[in-house]
Amino acid sequence: GSISASPERFGETLADEHIRGGAFLDVDGQPLPHYANLANKHMRLYGGAQYHRAMAEFRHVVGQMQCSEISREEIVNSCGVDDVHDGVNYTRTACVIAISKAKEVFEPYLYQLGFRMAHIARRMLPIGMHLLQRDGEFLNGHDLFLKKVGSIYYSFIEECEKDCIQKCLDDLKSTTRYVTWSLHNKNRAGLRSVFREQVVGGSGPAVGVASEESKKDGGRKKKSGNSSSGSDASSSDEDLGTSPQEQLVDLLEGTLWTRRLGSISEDVVAALVCRIFEGIRNFYITSVELKFNAFFLLRIFDEFPIVLREELERCYEHQLEDIFDVGVLRKHLSGRKTNLMEELDQVKKLQKKFAAIHSTLSQPARQPLASNTVLINSSAKKYATHHQRQATAV
Repeated sequence: GSISASPERFGETLADEHIRGGAFLDVDGQPLPHYANLANKHMRLYGGAQYHRAMAEFRHVVGQMQCSEISREEIVNSCGVDDVHDGVNYTRTACVIAISKAKEVFEPYLYQLGFRMAHIARRMLPIGMHLLQRDGEFLNGHDLFLKKVGSIYYSFIEECEKDCIQKCLDDLKSTTRYVTWSLHNKNRAGLRSVFREQVVGGSGPAVGVASEESKKDGGRKKKSGNSSSGSDASSSDEDLGTSPQEQLVDLLEGTLWTRRLGSISEDVVAALVCRIFEGIRNFYITSVELKFNAFFLLRIFDEFPIVLREELERCYEHQLEDIFDVGVLRKHLSGRKTNLMEELDQVKKLQKKFAAIHSTLSQPARQPLASNTVLINSSAKKYATHHQRQATAV
């Protein structure tokens, strides 16, 4: 995170991010609408803030997905046959439907999220270059070297994206390969309420087609007993329901010994599918977020400096021309030599000018010195002549 880079220049709103980095699409390939309650969707973000917003959008989009409608044909086709009997296992049927629908729905969003995160990570390089140039630490005149650094960074981002997606696919495969009830059905109260609604709505405890067939045959005889008041008339009209054994028989007849799908059996299978689908969805969201944080975001911080140094050292040893262009370097050195020669000529011209100025300034100072010398010499001659005359006179 940083505020040094300008958001107007480097930031992206959510709409801009959808245009450049791709939006989340539904199963029909249509872009999902913008969500009003998604935080910071109109702000121009970059770096870690943009990464966090994209992950929040992923949680919001996938977290609201519900299992699609289940047709009767899907239920019947999923029943199949067993290897030891020809009965129907509706629990297995629900697992088969939920696994198939979850894998079909969730897997495309994994690739969409990977492409979006790679787009956000690739945008960090020009921002970093801008900050280095602003601080005076940018390598000017080394375009080939900077191009190589960018190539290494983009290749590293692509590798991180593929590795992270593969790890997420492994988790999705594990959770859609084998249903673990402790993981996929953590909230049993919801499923229990569905069963209660079906029992009450079915006007009796019978389940499936067996209850419907028993009603067509006249229904089962209801047990009656004496009321607390001892009235035989009231006890004959009171419905005390079927026994637990009869409920179990009706359950087996409706869910195991017949393939004629009843309304209650259909509702129970749909309820099981929804519960399994929600369990897979919640596990998928948590797993994907953890994987991208650990194996995509943190790898950029921890491993990229090491990878960059190793790749540059390998280029220094075996592919030096990929980092330094000898022709460009020779041209650059020739240009510097020409500039230095021009500067040398200018310095020589300045030196001559200063010498001329010095000689001009020094010329007037020599004339008084010469006249003084002449005066001194004449005075000395006069003094010497005077002394000679005195000596002769003596």
